[in-house]
Amino acid sequence: GAGLTGVLYVLDEPSIGLHQRDNDRLLETLKNLRDLGNTLVVVEHDEDTMKSADYLVDEDISQNLDFKQKSFYNNERAYIPSSEKKEDDPWI
Repeated sequence: GAGLTGVLYVLDEPSIGLHQRDNDRLLETLKNLRDLGNTLVVVEHDEDTMKSADYLVDEDISQNLDFKQKSFYNNERAYIPSSEKKEDDPWI
């Protein structure tokens, strides 16, 4: 790559259709982009991708579309109640 830094990447299920070997390569590439100082927002259902995330946001939309529940987790997989989240958190 070009070694860009300070870029926001937004990816929607990038692992769809990948073999496990290719998924491992994708995860390594995403980690390298992060380590260069970029921000990645990835919408994903793949368990390996979620396990390698620095942060997880689990958004549950109930049958009542007016109600949304968000759950936040840090890289140690510790639950962070949404009442403790601050508006200035950079990863929301």
